[in-house]
Amino acid sequence: MKKVFSILVMAFVAMTSFAEDYVCGMAMDVNGTPQEFNTVTISCTKNEAGKYDITLNNFYFGGIPVGTVEVKDVDVVEEEEDFVELHSEQNISIAMMPGVPIPLVLNAMLEGNNIFIHLDIPDVGTKVVLSSRETQLQNGGFEDWHKVNATDATENEPNAWHHIMSATGKFASIVSGTLHVFPSDDVRPGSTGKKSVKMESSSVLGISANGTITTGRMKAGSFTPSDPQNCTFMDLSLTDVDGNGQPFANNIVGHPTAIHFWYKYKMGARTADNAANKTASVNALLTDGTYCQDPADKEYDNIVAVAQDVTSMGDTNGEWKEMTVYFDYKDVEISPASLLITFSTCAVAGGGSTDNDNPDVLYIDDVEMVYNEMPTVLNIFDTPVEGFTADKTTYDVTVPTVPTDMDIDFECDNALVFGLTSFNDQSNVLTVNLYNEDLKFVKTYTLNLTIDPSAGVESVKGETGKTVVSRVNLAGQQVKNAKGITITKYSDGTTEKRIK
Repeated sequence: MKKVFSILVMAFVAMTSFAEDYVCGMAMDVNGTPQEFNTVTISCTKNEAGKYDITLNNFYFGGIPVGTVEVKDVDVVEEEEDFVELHSEQNISIAMMPGVPIPLVLNAMLEGNNIFIHLDIPDVGTKVVLSSRETQLQNGGFEDWHKVNATDATENEPNAWHHIMSATGKFASIVSGTLHVFPSDDVRPGSTGKKSVKMESSSVLGISANGTITTGRMKAGSFTPSDPQNCTFMDLSLTDVDGNGQPFANNIVGHPTAIHFWYKYKMGARTADNAANKTASVNALLTDGTYCQDPADKEYDNIVAVAQDVTSMGDTNGEWKEMTVYFDYKDVEISPASLLITFSTCAVAGGGSTDNDNPDVLYIDDVEMVYNEMPTVLNIFDTPVEGFTADKTTYDVTVPTVPTDMDIDFECDNALVFGLTSFNDQSNVLTVNLYNEDLKFVKTYTLNLTIDPSAGVESVKGETGKTVVSRVNLAGQQVKNAKGITITKYSDGTTEKRIK
């Protein structure tokens, strides 16, 4: 992290006003030891003095609950219409230690409906990063369900997911009469949940209709199954909501490496015409939030990455199987905002079973985004460490002073990672715990420091000679300086995403 989360990017549609309450993921180190990932609720409000008051509810240090932590009158470093940078160094108090001042350093950033906070609480050996960015799907375990509309008798659509009964399109009223999606108590092995989703194919007017769920919305626009007017689509600008009052979208602003899920599949009856269609399918399109559909009706330039499998999800003989499908990232200068996922009982539109007594049946459970991208560069004081590779975890470096968290910057090709540091002044060893974009601990790097104030930061590396090819902001506009949220391309082909 540089001055304020320089290795993090908030990729979402910027709003003109800030939220006040946030549910944040939390990464925490206590005396250099990574703690279990957790979530906390944060409030952040602007007070009458023009400063900000931040409240962390149900907080804890190293597994010890300390209750509510209040940080009052946080100074504004920079403020624009949709961006605020905050900083404060002050003493706080906690209920378990009344009257004892606890020094705290806070750096934070607000943009749109998201917040980042970095806390350093040295007296209790605790460092914390909190982020409200959406990196995981809502209801990936299919535990929560709702009615498609007020006239439905049962809850038959999973929250944040949708099927044919909530479809749009001129033929929606015809095809939505047959239910293809059901809640199931058949869950994957080891699950802590109680439900999964079950999809079945059916025959509609003699045509095989796949059982399908999507994080977007389905459209039934043609009687020809392969017509792109029959699709799933997502568009964050649309205001339509589902039976749960939510938009037809499941937002992701991270850069996931893969999508992981469990499935169970039974292939139904086949004829000579469709005997080759033996698999279910998954297709995930990571987009910038503007309109996109699957299957495509044209070439879309708003897709950040694609994860697809149409060949591997064959009959599992009644057993649950795990599956990981990796994202293929495109060479585009846009940031993720939404994820259009489509699961279907057959990889071919209209190519499945037409036998209602022996349909294709697909169960899906515990869909999760995976973030395990490894860093390609480690910068200290904006200077690359020579010979750095992700697999090598120990380095000897000469620095003018001990680096802080804000002086450590990991770079990745398609993702964002960051480090929390712990320094042993007896051995001059700086331990850096690497966390991924989802705030889950990844790996520890050890830096054996030689501290030489006269050496300068040049001693950390040899010159790379790379130059800036282009630098754009989240709106895709060319900018000269790396200020705010920017994406920079270099002459050696690397890309850097940062906030500064």
